[in-house]
Parts: sequence; C-alpha cells; structure tokens
Amino acid sequence: PQPHMLQGILCKCTEELGEVATVVNKPHKEHPEPLYAEVCDLIIAATDLAYMHLQLSTGQPLTTEEFSDIMQEKLKEKSEKWLSLELEHLPNKGE
Repeated sequence: PQPHMLQGILCKCTEELGEVATVVNKPHKEHPEPLYAEVCDLIIAATDLAYMHLQLSTGQPLTTEEFSDIMQEKLKEKSEKWLSLELEHLPNKGE
C-alpha cells in the first residue's frame, strides 16, 4: 500500500459518515438504508483505514489474526476508558 491510499480511504470514511449524518438529521425522509446499516459501512471503512495504516507503519501485510489482536486490544482499552468516563456522569443512587 502507498501513503496516498490512506487519503482515498479517509474520503470513503467521510462519505460514509455523511450518510450516517443524513439519516440522523433527516429522520422523516426515506433513506436507502437504515441507520445501523450506514454505521456498519462506516465501521468497515474505518477498519480498512486502520488496517492500511498498520500495514504502512510495519512495512508488511498483517494476517487477519494479527490485525484482529491489535484492534481487540486497543478497542478493549478505549472501551474501558469510555465506560469509566460515562460512569462518572451517572447520578449517585445513594444521594
């Protein structure tokens, strides 16, 4: 992969995010796909971006298992951080 490929994939991510925004911002309009399907498209495009970036940074292709392990580890870390921040905003039931 070449570095310029990342820009093309980023454009695809932006396109998919725009489609998500259209579904959210125009709820009464009929859309070709429901929100969850548009979010799936966005996740796939973002995953492609991450895979290509990792390939470029390591200089070699990654196996599906290697990529999955890297992404699962980082997703777990990010999810735990997000959850801890969300829990801080919950009202205390004992008060």
